[in-house]
Amino acid sequence: MLSESDYGHQALAELLPFRDVFISLFFVTIGMLVDFGYLRHHALLVGAGVAAVLGGKTVLAGVGPALAGYAGRVALLAGLAVAQIGEFSFVLAREGRAAGLLGTEAYQAFLAVAVFTMLVTPFVLAAGPVLVDRLGGMVGLLPGRAALAETGQVEPLSDHVIIVGYGLNGQNLATALRSIHVPHLVVDVNAANVRQARTRGEAAFYGDATREEILRTLGVERARLLVIAISDPEATRRVVRVARGLNAALHIIARTRYVVEIPELTRLGANAVIPEEFETSIEIFARVLDHYGVPRAEIERLVTDVRAEHYAALLSPEGQPVGDRVVTGVPQLGVERLTLEPGAHAIGRALADMQLRTRTGALVLCLTRQGRTCPRRTHACRSRLGICC
Repeated sequence: MLSESDYGHQALAELLPFRDVFISLFFVTIGMLVDFGYLRHHALLVGAGVAAVLGGKTVLAGVGPALAGYAGRVALLAGLAVAQIGEFSFVLAREGRAAGLLGTEAYQAFLAVAVFTMLVTPFVLAAGPVLVDRLGGMVGLLPGRAALAETGQVEPLSDHVIIVGYGLNGQNLATALRSIHVPHLVVDVNAANVRQARTRGEAAFYGDATREEILRTLGVERARLLVIAISDPEATRRVVRVARGLNAALHIIARTRYVVEIPELTRLGANAVIPEEFETSIEIFARVLDHYGVPRAEIERLVTDVRAEHYAALLSPEGQPVGDRVVTGVPQLGVERLTLEPGAHAIGRALADMQLRTRTGALVLCLTRQGRTCPRRTHACRSRLGICC
């Protein structure tokens, strides 16, 4: 009645502290029921029971996600999350003992096994991704539909981009690649994301990119770029490691949440690591400076210096702090294509008259008009920008 009333949310907020107290009281009470004398004399039995419960429930609970189409890694992680004995089992055991269906020793064995499965659950959840990755053979027992069989074979591509994950980052990247007609493939373990990508016309496939056979099916040996746009740090590291082993020339770009993960991903073979927290901080200070009227060129210079200084410090083997490093005076060169809009100041003016190199340091390499490229030193391009731009 309270939950469906207008006061439901406030009532829940008032009860949450009591819930935490009662949860603590529950676990303390369950622990006090365990006979440590029985545990000491039957340690092997209890250990075997804990292993049987955790292993058995993990496999049984993982069968459902596997049959539903999830990859083996996802299915096993889901199984690990529910591998412990549930609280309702204590109610059943108590009633069974009261009815004479459960003897004292059996009841104590159940309590010991239940308590220890609950005790190890937080550690199992924390170590779950590592355990699953190390038990690669076991992952194959529950492959789900990770072999891309449900969508048919992937058309052979070369010099293409593989996008791992079709979240917001993957969607934006796929849209950009499609706009410039770059061949690319999308792979994701989220069936909803795969369906969404297909409705948008993407070549999307269901599969676990941490698996070597999936990357081979996607043609990682022939690909130019691999972009990892998922939020699972352990899976990201595994994808980088496996992909680098399959293609030494592959350019790998990985997304990560925190800057502390950059050195490890770089060591595993990533060519570029984009940390969300660092790039977000750059965007914030760039917008603040822009709000105060700082010239865009100055903002870009500051952004370039910050990126160069910070990433260099992260990749330094000495691990020297950012504040102790000195930015060297080596010029940073880059090539950029600019499109002149109608009525732009440069149209109709000679390059020599504008003195771009003297005033800005920029060097015009060539001019393009209607798909025709004019080298800078031809007579036509040397005379007037209006001819070739």
